[in-house]
Amino acid sequence: MQIDSLCRYATSVCYEVAPRDLGDTPLYIVPYSRLPHFPAKTVCAGFTQPSLDLYLKDQIPTWWGRGPCMVIDDVLLRSTGSAFQIAFVGVALHELAHILERAELYQQRENATPEVIKKEAEHVAAVVASKELLHSQHATNPLSDHGGKWLRIAFHLHHRAVAIGEPLIAELIVDTTSRGLSSPKSYADAIAGEASRMRDATFREIVATNFPEEFSRLWTTDVVRWLNSQQDKEKGTDESH
Repeated sequence: MQIDSLCRYATSVCYEVAPRDLGDTPLYIVPYSRLPHFPAKTVCAGFTQPSLDLYLKDQIPTWWGRGPCMVIDDVLLRSTGSAFQIAFVGVALHELAHILERAELYQQRENATPEVIKKEAEHVAAVVASKELLHSQHATNPLSDHGGKWLRIAFHLHHRAVAIGEPLIAELIVDTTSRGLSSPKSYADAIAGEASRMRDATFREIVATNFPEEFSRLWTTDVVRWLNSQQDKEKGTDESH
């Protein structure tokens, strides 16, 4: 599938799994290969930001108004070979989870000057190519931008995608093990009951309710274990001095 067709397909999947949340709002999926003013390589398969559609407006030929936007590194994902399409959709749903976690789908910027938007865009370009970010504690901290709320949304999206026939294993959307958490399957199983019951709910309605008991227990156990591991590392560092 050609990259433009794949972007359209991934967009349609996003609308299908979050129809009431996205509504008629534009959703833009931009392949990284179309961003010549960005560094040649990223340290992430995809990224989003509340004002990203403004930063990339000139690179979005179909731009027709404000809306959430994500970039997917199609160059990086080509290494998945025959699984390229599946991996691409998985990253799209990963980024959609970040979009749906926000209080608003995108940030209103009526008073932002072109100079401010350009400066912010340059900052984003630098961050997504930063090796320091890739190896920072933030990248593996389960309490940062991939916390319990985000995980809940992401695994709901996985459940809905599978229900409409997408051949997605949970790992393609959420790689929990790289962050020191329980397996993606454990989280997918823990959310399955709620995901079935609330498959027609908006994500705002979902996150307004308490975590399912099994999911809450799994998340709490993982966080406590991670915090203890950090204390052990700090203790080891102190003792070595």
